[in-house]
Amino acid sequence: MTIYELKIGSDTIRYMPLKEAELDLPNCDKDGKELIKEQITKSAYKFKYADGTEYKGTIYKSLNGTAIDKGLKTKEIKDSEFEIVDRFEALDLKPQHLYFVELSNYFKEKIGDKGTASKAVKFNFSNGQYSSYTAYIYNYANSFLMVLGNAYITELIAEAKEKTPKTQTKLNELKSTDGVNKVSVLALAQAREGVKKWENFT
Repeated sequence: MTIYELKIGSDTIRYMPLKEAELDLPNCDKDGKELIKEQITKSAYKFKYADGTEYKGTIYKSLNGTAIDKGLKTKEIKDSEFEIVDRFEALDLKPQHLYFVELSNYFKEKIGDKGTASKAVKFNFSNGQYSSYTAYIYNYANSFLMVLGNAYITELIAEAKEKTPKTQTKLNELKSTDGVNKVSVLALAQAREGVKKWENFT
């Protein structure tokens, strides 16, 4: 894991990314036999078996040697499939997807519709493809958000503390190897805010 340094005023902090393990399922045929993906052009691929035989059928994903198809997007959560939990649990989830939600009075009463609301709705959710997430709906600044994710920040912090960083990257190097100035945070912030001023690159 890489650790970075950032000087803030007279102090220097060290930071590292918190990353959850990603589920990378291999491609396979309907019988679960693994396929190799080979790029033909920039946007075209072909699939073949380990012996080089080309495969032209439907591509599936392999889970423990069994072919699985894309999941269906969740359309209904039954009463027995959700629970009301503490809002902190929702805030601890590392977001992968975030949605604005319009809630009925039924759930507003359960989790609260004020900024001090302390509860959240928790359930399992799939947005299709080969994905499944833990989902929470909670009050945020007097609006409602649905957040999807698969890892909790407190657990990722605990994992990060156990790992010893192997390399260190300092962010005070303003030029790339070919001598071109690197864009500054200020310039990017100005562009994001619609300010068309690019004088400050370093």
